[in-house]
Amino acid sequence: MQDSYLRHWLQEKLDIEPQDLRPYRQAVTTQQYEVLEFFGDSVLGFIVAEYLVKKYDFIDQPGWFTRVKAKLVKNQTLAQVAQQIDLATVATIPSTSSREQISGKVTANMLEALIGAVYLEFGLPKTQELITKLLDLDTVVLEYLTTEGQNSKGNIRQTRKQVEIKIKKKIIATAQSKNPISALQEFLAKKGESPPEYLEIKRSGEPHNLNFTIEARCQFQGQILVGEGEGKKLKEAKQSAAQTLLTKVLQLFEKS
Repeated sequence: MQDSYLRHWLQEKLDIEPQDLRPYRQAVTTQQYEVLEFFGDSVLGFIVAEYLVKKYDFIDQPGWFTRVKAKLVKNQTLAQVAQQIDLATVATIPSTSSREQISGKVTANMLEALIGAVYLEFGLPKTQELITKLLDLDTVVLEYLTTEGQNSKGNIRQTRKQVEIKIKKKIIATAQSKNPISALQEFLAKKGESPPEYLEIKRSGEPHNLNFTIEARCQFQGQILVGEGEGKKLKEAKQSAAQTLLTKVLQLFEKS
């Protein structure tokens, strides 16, 4: 396998641009990934455990955290993720073997090794981001809550609702902490909506002291939403309009 192909794969599938390909090459080579796999397994377990404790601390079902963590990090789950990102296509295997013969257990091990390599180069935040995205943690946990069945208190539906509310609050808080223009565009894109449109609708004042009014418009959940903003500069007016529109979008999202 050529380094250029591995580098392209890492950029496309894992969204990373490594400085040194050697640990990543080692991670996807049979009989060479064991050390990185050992390390990556521990990193994966820690990140998933921290994610669950921080995000679902309100759940008090006995054994819930252990069961969910086991589901998220088991070989079957990792093998499915490896298949989704075509990990076998970058695996280095003996000349006597074919890629079709690579087992799910091997690709799961390689995925853990890659997680170890990512952590060693990029640190915890990037690895957390990668694992959350690859394992689609929010979705998987919600599905688990739905299919787990009634707990001893018979409140699994209420628990699911609590989780959804928590997730929405985190999404809203994240969007509110960013620049409103980029936050609005990113939020709409993640929800499958078109980017917002901006239009200058008014310009008033003396030439040396102009005041701009910008209208921001988007479609969200089948509704047309509009926000206006003013400023002494076009950029300020656009940010103000984006903030107004973002607030409306997030309010609608919170109620849905």
